[in-house]
Amino acid sequence: MASAMVLSCSTFFTLIGFVLVLFGGITDNWAEYSVLRRDLQNQVKKGTDLNQIIYFPRNFGLFHVCFPDDVPSGIGSFSKLGYNCAQNPELKPSQSARERFSTVQNQHYYFLWATVFLYAAGLVTAAVGILVGVVGCWKGSARFTLFTGFVMFFVVLLLVAAIALFHWVQYQERHMLEMEPYYRSWQLILKQKTTFAYGWSYVTTWIGVVFLLLGAVSLILAYRSIKQSKESIYKAKADALYAQHYEKSMMPYGGAYNTYDIYSTYYGHYPTMQAPGYYAPNPYMYGHQ
Repeated sequence: MASAMVLSCSTFFTLIGFVLVLFGGITDNWAEYSVLRRDLQNQVKKGTDLNQIIYFPRNFGLFHVCFPDDVPSGIGSFSKLGYNCAQNPELKPSQSARERFSTVQNQHYYFLWATVFLYAAGLVTAAVGILVGVVGCWKGSARFTLFTGFVMFFVVLLLVAAIALFHWVQYQERHMLEMEPYYRSWQLILKQKTTFAYGWSYVTTWIGVVFLLLGAVSLILAYRSIKQSKESIYKAKADALYAQHYEKSMMPYGGAYNTYDIYSTYYGHYPTMQAPGYYAPNPYMYGHQ
């Protein structure tokens, strides 16, 4: 009973966590930049190209950048979940731009892709773990349940590593990269009119990671509960078999230590006629009536 309840909790936590993490990964509200575009038009330096992405309100995801209001022209935007989005240009810079990358830019580029790969690896590993967990739950296998618990712990590590790299990428863009289009190269008025915040996709992902962690802990507890339940069942069966064997092996008669006492249980229950003496006449013999 306890093992079934713990398994139910682990299934609930794991499935909810996987759905939340998946939803957080496919949506594009990890980093939100709010820009007061109207205030910039008359205050930026002359000759400034206001069609650049940095002058538009935008939301960044792991793969795409989306625009809740106006969209820069010529970026190849498409509609996604009601927003106009485009592929993040930092994921696929031109070859000529790559050749001019500094050391920090190269690190930023690889960390950006590492974030995507770690997150995708976490999702794939979670899907495999859930399938193994379903098989283990169906068979009531303690080993499959334990394996699924360790897989979910590994998934949590992958996702936390992806989120940590995401933060490092944000730190590089804000404090280390000095070239366009990054923060340190912005005009002062753009910095004043732009606000940054972590979006709901980021928050959703963290909630999903917490649920996956709870699912992993619940799976370990379910493994212990299943193992204890099986051990108690095995012990009960062993005790029953031992009791039956003991009852069958008991001698049905008295005299466990006196091998001759067994006969007393038969001959002591019926009255016997006293045998006549050796020389005494038998009253039933002929001539003695």
